[in-house]
Amino acid sequence: MVLRVLCWWAYHNDYFNFRVEELESLASMCGWDPSRLWSEEGGCPRPSRQEELAFAYVHLPDESTASRIVDRAITVKAFVEVWGEGSTYDEVLSDAQRRFPPDKRRTHLNETTTWAFQIAGFGKTFTHGEKVCRMNHFRSLFTEKEPTDINNPTTLLYILEDWAHSIEFMSASQRAKEPRKIYLGRAVARPRKGPWWLRYDLTCRPVLGPTTMDNELAFLMANQAQVRAGNVVFDPFVGTGGLLIAASHFGGVCMGSDIDIRVLKGWGVARLNKEVQQPNDAHTTIFRNFREYGLPAPEVICSDNAAWVWRLPSIEDGPPSLPAQRKHKHTPAAAAAESTSTSDSWSSPHRRSIARRTLPWMDAIVCDPPYGIRAGARQAGHLKKNKKPLKERGREECLNGGGDSTAGLFDELVESYTIVKDLMYFASVALVDGGRLVFLLPVELREADLDEQLEVVRHHPELELLATSLQFLAGGLGRVLVTMRRRRREQG
Repeated sequence: MVLRVLCWWAYHNDYFNFRVEELESLASMCGWDPSRLWSEEGGCPRPSRQEELAFAYVHLPDESTASRIVDRAITVKAFVEVWGEGSTYDEVLSDAQRRFPPDKRRTHLNETTTWAFQIAGFGKTFTHGEKVCRMNHFRSLFTEKEPTDINNPTTLLYILEDWAHSIEFMSASQRAKEPRKIYLGRAVARPRKGPWWLRYDLTCRPVLGPTTMDNELAFLMANQAQVRAGNVVFDPFVGTGGLLIAASHFGGVCMGSDIDIRVLKGWGVARLNKEVQQPNDAHTTIFRNFREYGLPAPEVICSDNAAWVWRLPSIEDGPPSLPAQRKHKHTPAAAAAESTSTSDSWSSPHRRSIARRTLPWMDAIVCDPPYGIRAGARQAGHLKKNKKPLKERGREECLNGGGDSTAGLFDELVESYTIVKDLMYFASVALVDGGRLVFLLPVELREADLDEQLEVVRHHPELELLATSLQFLAGGLGRVLVTMRRRRREQG
């Protein structure tokens, strides 16, 4: 029997738009078709990115699946079996008495099981007196013989209020006067402890780099990649290894590369975290954090992903020759069109024959490519298309205040398509069938069309686009978390 439960999402200003995609990825990882989470007819519509919802109904196969998702998710707080709902407490009580009569409630509330209330709100905090008042409203649901256990109850009952999200500068008259919805229900799955990922938080990480990946985002990306124990996970722009720490936590066999030997060796780029007590002989190499957390150290080499050195079994004649880089109009859309046409040329019979003769060995590629100025300093590849004459390297001056700033912004975005093109080609060769490529792509949100900027990842012949999650940044910019999957290779 399929369960209809309420998903309670954690509100995160930076990653709230990632919540639906993470839930779908983890459901798929647990063997549940993501499309079965949602059903308009079954009262479980899929939330849109524009909807600021902290609660949504979903379909799950059983409580065990719900627990597995909550144990790993960053954005899911709990799943709740709703007993009653409404816009007022009288409506909720009446609904609970109708849907869960005494004989049905006794399954979870009786003399042999302990219980407790937990009260929470989205866009609302409660005083102790307000909490007591809300709990007393449901006194009639109990016989007063059921034992309570505040710390570790067998049955945890949630009272949840969904208020419109208030902004700090709103006046009292602008704030909502009543909740949009009130829920009473039993916790089907909830975290056993507090946020487990805080152990890896950057504030307590021994070694940090100039662009260390945010801790929560690293685990979100590992969930999108569906990293399992024993999976081979590769980060071609590893830096100080923030993404591989998340993958290693889930049991991944981690590998990485980076063109900047200074970061890998800790030479003047990585730094010791002053908030953490350090031994006298503390070093700043990439492996330090792994040792501190008791995680296996990754295998790391210094190399350029544009001219990768990985041995791919059974390849005889190497990567296909690349077409000469054409001049493009000074817009991201034009660059995307060029990238798409180049991708089409790579899907030639010659390339397909290489893919067939290759024995792929990576289960996931997870990375944050170095776009813009970072990319300009990291292109040492032998491939002709990556050797840029000095006259074409004007974007650094633009981004630093020289020349037209808008042109500099577009140059940075254009650069991203070249890097993404290299990354997708490598992923199409190295990933096993069904393996996932997860990476961040910068986008411009003020004037450029977002769909046009995503064209570079929409029509790849060998990689299927699964999800895009948008994060808003300052200055009219953003970045998209892209999740792709290697299609099944042709046989023979």
